[in-house]
Amino acid sequence: MRKQELEEVMREMEQRLEEEEERMNVYNAEKKKLQTGIQDLEEQLVLLVLFLLYLNLFIALVLQQNRLRWCGHVLRKDDDDWVKKCMEYEVEGPRPRGKPKRTWREVVREDCQARRLNKEEAMDRCKWRKMIIKDVR
Repeated sequence: MRKQELEEVMREMEQRLEEEEERMNVYNAEKKKLQTGIQDLEEQLVLLVLFLLYLNLFIALVLQQNRLRWCGHVLRKDDDDWVKKCMEYEVEGPRPRGKPKRTWREVVREDCQARRLNKEEAMDRCKWRKMIIKDVR
């Protein structure tokens, strides 16, 4: 009788061991699926971030192009034109405390420096347009 009890206990242990192995296999399969899903999500997130950075850069270039196009238009106007006078007008008096806001003129000056443009080149409209558009496309 002792031998039968031992064999029965051994069968129960083997059965439990098989059940535990099956659970571990299911757990490992689910874990692998989850890891693959997380990797896919990480890849998609990286692609999304890269796309947004590219989009942000493209928008900045288009805005820069539009500013420079308008600047060239104004620079080609007559000296007595009111739009040109407004662009060249200097506001008198102190600026507010703290870091001052950038003026349109400062931003355009930085854009011109970044693209190595000068006011004389703006007088030739075709050349100015080509120099502005070349970086965006």
